[in-house]
Amino acid sequence: MKKYYITAFILLIFGVVSIFAFDRYICVFLCNKKIFLPFFDKISEIGSFEWVFLTVSLIVFLSFWIKPLRQFVFIMCVSIILADTLVIVLKYMLGQARPIMYIKDNIYGFYPFTFRHDFDSMPSGHTVLNATLAFSIFAKNKKIGILLILWAILVGLSRMFLCKHYLSNVLVSYSISMFVVLISYSLEKNLKN
Repeated sequence: MKKYYITAFILLIFGVVSIFAFDRYICVFLCNKKIFLPFFDKISEIGSFEWVFLTVSLIVFLSFWIKPLRQFVFIMCVSIILADTLVIVLKYMLGQARPIMYIKDNIYGFYPFTFRHDFDSMPSGHTVLNATLAFSIFAKNKKIGILLILWAILVGLSRMFLCKHYLSNVLVSYSISMFVVLISYSLEKNLKN
């Protein structure tokens, strides 16, 4: 358990370092690459809130009849609710300009409490939701969880290639997801005792 907290903390550190060291360079590089855009657009679409919500709802619904699915329900639902709430709050508190603002107008940085879509880059909602789903499944089933973690990585990459998020946004999103799932996992264990 401790190793997962350390991993989440390291992702957070790399995310913060990326804000100052890598984000703009990676953004310019990726946003000028038009390669694989239809592929990443489709990945991003499938990784949207609607599809994650549908997946979670389906697992919850099927768990009434398929007992092995019940092990995922608590940690998955609590984690998704916590993560999505945190994403909404952080996006508007931080107000980071999106990569497209940097590419078009050379605007980079944080503009707290700017309630505009162009200034809600940190964290990536798509990445947080997919990573939270992946990590919550991983907590109970490593084999399926690894596949979903690979999917969450692909979603994070798609957000960067589509010029929607910086590397820091994606790394911080993975960190948030890990912390939220670890908290939900601990809560579940405490409730069982």
